[in-house]
Amino acid sequence: MTDAEREYLISYLIGYLLDRRLEAPDIAKRIL
Repeated sequence: MTDAEREYLISYLIGYLLDRRLEAPDIAKRIL
């Protein structure tokens, strides 16, 4: 994975988490 791809995924996840605060804890567990 390139740095550009990683930055895109991080920005996408942040936007998703901001839209889905209720699901954030579960998603964070999957990421970590």
